[in-house]
Amino acid sequence: MDIEKNNSAVEKTESIASGETETVGARGAGHVDENSRSGVKRTKTGVSATDAKYKREQLRVQREIEREKAAAERAANRARLKNESAEARRARIAEENRQRIQLQKEKQQIKERLVAKKREDRKILRQERMRRRAESGKDRRSRGIGGWLAAVIALGCTTLVLGAILTFNLMFTSGGSDLLAAIYERAFYDLTSYVDEIDVNLGKLSVANTPAKQQEILGDLAVQSVLAESQLQTLPLDDDSKFATGKYINQLGDYSKSLSKRIAGGGDITEEDRTTLEEFRRRNDNFRRTLSSAKEDMDEKFSFLSLLKPEKDNPIVSRMGELENQSAEYPKMIYDGPFSDGLEAAEIKGLTGSEITKEVALERFGEIFADYALTGAEVVNEGTGRIETYNIEATSEAGYSVYAQMSKRGGTLVTFNCYDPCSEEKFNLEQCREIAEVFVKKAGFENMTPVWETSSRAVAQFNFAYLQDGVIVYGDLVKVTVCMERGMVSALESTSYCLNHTEREIPAAAVTAKQAREIAGRTVEVESVRKALVPVGTAGEALSYEVFGRSLGDAYFIYIDANTGYEIEIFRVIDSSEGELVI
Repeated sequence: MDIEKNNSAVEKTESIASGETETVGARGAGHVDENSRSGVKRTKTGVSATDAKYKREQLRVQREIEREKAAAERAANRARLKNESAEARRARIAEENRQRIQLQKEKQQIKERLVAKKREDRKILRQERMRRRAESGKDRRSRGIGGWLAAVIALGCTTLVLGAILTFNLMFTSGGSDLLAAIYERAFYDLTSYVDEIDVNLGKLSVANTPAKQQEILGDLAVQSVLAESQLQTLPLDDDSKFATGKYINQLGDYSKSLSKRIAGGGDITEEDRTTLEEFRRRNDNFRRTLSSAKEDMDEKFSFLSLLKPEKDNPIVSRMGELENQSAEYPKMIYDGPFSDGLEAAEIKGLTGSEITKEVALERFGEIFADYALTGAEVVNEGTGRIETYNIEATSEAGYSVYAQMSKRGGTLVTFNCYDPCSEEKFNLEQCREIAEVFVKKAGFENMTPVWETSSRAVAQFNFAYLQDGVIVYGDLVKVTVCMERGMVSALESTSYCLNHTEREIPAAAVTAKQAREIAGRTVEVESVRKALVPVGTAGEALSYEVFGRSLGDAYFIYIDANTGYEIEIFRVIDSSEGELVI
């Protein structure tokens, strides 16, 4: 029946196209010519009403043919699927998935090319703006708070500043130094301005009571934090001179976004939040005063180029050094891997045994760093925070410094930093992971498995979590950094592990891994599923399935509650100048 309809429709189209008389189109070619000669009324485009009607009829018949053809194809497809074997069905689904994934990859490649082109265009635009600004001699110290458009544009250019500086340094000879000094000067005064604005808004937030105003201020703080961190990174200071300050600024921005999201969902700012915000305000005030003092210490001969080869009496370097030596407690945030800082134990569970002496701490330090050829190891002071530590310093044969904290109770390595820059990638990510695994075990952390890895600027970063009965325990986390140039661990932080590690009673799961895969698979292409004990709130944990998948080129971690099947948390993996981040 469908074939007869198609044949009839085709004949009808051919008849009309050849000018034969049809009931639906009684005016053929002869009628049109006659009407044209007799001055029949035409449309604005010069086509007669008869011609227009004729064309509409052609389109109607063509659409009818296409609909009938599509219906025939659907019927044939249903018949084919009805008689399809299980093996053929699996093969067909696999091929469809392969084609869909291939299409997504092609889309992602196109997207990446467009992003790269856009990034290059932004870089050129920024360079031109800097050149014009330097030539115009405008006052670099003046800023207006109304330039939100410029602020938003600057967010997209954050990672391009250092590249632009290098480009200018290579392009210009006699005028290059002046331009470079202008860039550093602008960054310093912009940083000062943003820190001042953060101070004002933290004060406003302390007295704001309505959700709308609180969200408005928190939004401003999030933007100002990003901009301040961008200017801080532009200054050519050593990483250890701005690490703690950069971390504080980043966490302020993350905390502001977290509170804003909670308020949008109907929550409130608690007394605990206000205590944390007051700590942020105290630290920001210290930073503001430090920058102000540095400005006062600058004389007429001061050049911002002195930051490239700083002397001890350099006002910015010396003041920043004083600031970094101050201790501060920050709220735990999630920004460098799933649940990287998501659990705060009420009591210290991971440190066992009796209190050790300084001599034992130095002996343990020597065992862990036996391959580092260190000399002059000594306990320089003692840490008195939640985890009491012996703070040890040593020097390598190459002249770089090593700083470590060993817990007084049990002698566990809590933190470790090696202040030697890495600039060349001689080891790949897989090799660095193996190096990190060996070091973690040597440091005394058993049954640890890598759960997150990323790399940027010749540095690889890994998160290791405790593995119990095949379940990842995210509360017991150790973070490791490996220098990709030397193939050696350059930093470690085990605070989360020290606070939380203990043997858990893993509950039974009411939801199966297959069901969790099906739940998440409605929206993402699932690549892996594994059990995980994840932080919930500030003190609880829940058994879940960690589902990793992709959708439209983006990667996601989805955590399905193993008891209810509900989604506990969703993280999206994003690319940044610092590698892959999870938000």
